[in-house]
Amino acid sequence: MQAVEAMEAEESRSVLRRAEIEGMMAIVVKGDALDEASVKAAFDQIEEVDAVVSTVGGTPADARADSEACDVAHSRHEHAVKLLVYS
Repeated sequence: MQAVEAMEAEESRSVLRRAEIEGMMAIVVKGDALDEASVKAAFDQIEEVDAVVSTVGGTPADARADSEACDVAHSRHEHAVKLLVYS
């Protein structure tokens, strides 16, 4: 039961965060940075992209996101994104 409550709380926080971000005229798009088709689909959802803030990050157990998540950077050039921020 505690696991279900924790999942519901996290989902609720995600909805609140998304609302805050979109309230600042930003768009939240979720995708898999290790999958080229997923990144392309994320960029294709938006007509004009000024900046991308990516929170992709690997873990000590799986650092692939740090070394292989190049699709976001490549797609940035295809969509004339002026600013790419990784955090």
